[in-house]
Amino acid sequence: MRPESELPLIGLALSKMNEGKHEEASRILWDQALKLNPESDLAKSFLGLSLKLGGLTSESRALLQEVVAADRDDAAVNMARNLLEEMDP
Repeated sequence: MRPESELPLIGLALSKMNEGKHEEASRILWDQALKLNPESDLAKSFLGLSLKLGGLTSESRALLQEVVAADRDDAAVNMARNLLEEMDP
């Protein structure tokens, strides 16, 4: 375990998303992953996914646009762009 890393929390949130527990996944990402590392664009992208899957499209879009605009983490930016394209083809 890496207690200083948000990556295990992202994995936990992803497993909750796979179970259809989008609200729980969002809480893990907001309350734990982003508190641990507020600058984690990867956590923000996964939060955007969770919000999208939970039907909170406008909140998801705003967060994903923030990740794209920051342009700090290639993997997070690519994920955010792909999710935005799915919402607005």
